[in-house]
Amino acid sequence: MSEVMSDYEAALLYDRMKRDGLLDDPFIAVIGLGGAGCNIVEEMSKKLSNVRFFCINTDQLSNKRRMGIETILIGEDIILDHKDTSGKPEIGRRAMKEKIQLIRDRILGNNDYFILITGMGGSSAYAALELAFNLHEQLLPFSVYLIKPFEFEEERNQIYTTVLQHLHKLSCRIQTFENDSLDETVDQLNRKFAENIFTQLKMTQKYLQSIWLQSFKQFVNNEVKPKPISKLNQKEESLPIDITLESIEQAETNFS
Repeated sequence: MSEVMSDYEAALLYDRMKRDGLLDDPFIAVIGLGGAGCNIVEEMSKKLSNVRFFCINTDQLSNKRRMGIETILIGEDIILDHKDTSGKPEIGRRAMKEKIQLIRDRILGNNDYFILITGMGGSSAYAALELAFNLHEQLLPFSVYLIKPFEFEEERNQIYTTVLQHLHKLSCRIQTFENDSLDETVDQLNRKFAENIFTQLKMTQKYLQSIWLQSFKQFVNNEVKPKPISKLNQKEESLPIDITLESIEQAETNFS
């Protein structure tokens, strides 16, 4: 192009190309692991569109109950009756490893940003850690939301501490929710956690859209070499992981 396109012109062209089906906004995959993670994802899926929801679990009956969510059963070759792992961490990790190629094909290869949600009850924590390792190795940007065990659950808290130490070595955003209310039901806790993650997810969407728009502007102004627009930042510079209020406000300005 002979003239440099302004932010406003780039936004108009970007929106028009989206309407014509020539471009997409970044695809966000929200992945629940284990019973707690899948319950929260199911709660979120009732309120949010334009996001892809997945449930990964060793419990076949639990997976079948998930409405409107794509499910993946893991561990069917090593877990009796396709049920839970009795909280054994290494079984969760092994179950994830055995299905990781399927997960790469169905989830990792078709989305741009990933959110992992899991309880720290044992096997699901290690399954989430194994998935996080894979995302990190492939330079895919992701956030992790962890449901901390009750304070009196000493063994589970040891697992939580170990998993957290490993996650801090990876390029990801981590948030922990305290599971310390004995007065609330499981459903009430799930709704509370889902609402908190839902709010942050909406902010994440805005932030990612602003990055995509800037990549698009660079692309049309020949400031970068032609390549898939949705992969520019995450492959060349790695997607920023610090999501701040200021960046969201800037994103809203870009799209206004």
